[in-house]
Amino acid sequence: VYLFDALRPTPELSFAVRELKALSGIVVTASHNPKTYNGYKVYWADGGQVPPAKADQILARIEARENWLGIEPTSVSEAKQKGLLQIIGEEIDRTYLDRVRSLALHPDLDAQKGGKLKIVYTPLHGAGNHLVRRALSELGFSSVNVVREQEDPDPEFTTVPYPNPEIPATFELAKQYGHRLNADLLLATDPDSDRLGVALRSPQGDYIQLSGNQIGVVLTYYLLSQKKALGILPDNAAIIKTVASTDLADEVARSFQVQAENVLTGFKFIAEKEKEMEEGGWGTFQFGFEESYGYLAGDFVRDKDAIIASVMLAEAALYYQEVEGLSLFAVLERIYQQFGYYLDDQESLVLEGKQGKEEMALIMDS
Repeated sequence: VYLFDALRPTPELSFAVRELKALSGIVVTASHNPKTYNGYKVYWADGGQVPPAKADQILARIEARENWLGIEPTSVSEAKQKGLLQIIGEEIDRTYLDRVRSLALHPDLDAQKGGKLKIVYTPLHGAGNHLVRRALSELGFSSVNVVREQEDPDPEFTTVPYPNPEIPATFELAKQYGHRLNADLLLATDPDSDRLGVALRSPQGDYIQLSGNQIGVVLTYYLLSQKKALGILPDNAAIIKTVASTDLADEVARSFQVQAENVLTGFKFIAEKEKEMEEGGWGTFQFGFEESYGYLAGDFVRDKDAIIASVMLAEAALYYQEVEGLSLFAVLERIYQQFGYYLDDQESLVLEGKQGKEEMALIMDS
């Protein structure tokens, strides 16, 4: 067993499973939910979350055991002595960050002018703080200010109703920092750091939050257009998105002769499709996203990754600002002008307790 020495982002677990050639990986997290949802995520050897069939098998084994009291855990010192436990940390961080840095499409621009982009970042009391800041800093984004009140891990998530960057309340403190520092960009990662929320400064000086679809489309457009311009877009390039995510991304992909694959909701299905492409040799994965703030580029992680997304988003904002003189709002407008306007809205229903459970069952049945 490999055990991280301290708190780490969930996508780094996906990376570590692949890097260390482990059979599986386990992370305990409430993710972006209230603390009562603290749960257990399982990854398989490919680094992706287990698909439903495998999850059912694991659950069946758990439920088959009647008594858990007879299990005596080995002490940490004995496990280490017997070679059954190895503590890991910085060596995995370093390898992972090197791979993240390799995704930059304009590393020279990042190094020379990254400091001109003013960023406010909040880890929302979670695991993203160190790696997000290191990844940005190592590329050249030196003007990153962290929201101090939300910097340290806090299992109570005391400054937010619940720590999902999709909800506007999670950006309240970041907006205050933004106005004070005249920041260009506000970034928020959820506590296990696999989701990224973004707010941009408008021409009027307010901060406007982008939807998950808007972020996904901007990143799709940036990655495909820049790779094509640089001559590094493969002939069999493909993006993968969930059926619940905007069809605008399919239109953008098609304009670059890139295949768009749609899968069921859940990033595990994006990872599964990527594996299918690799094994079948019929597509080269470029980017994947789901509208609930999950994004992935590169082939070394098999889950949504807010560290990768933070780096890609910051580089896109810098490129358009410094090279084309455009804000990301203007880039979105360019996309809409070319492909048409796609609108979306999301409503979240909270149904609590016994009555809530009954109501949910009724809704699903009907």
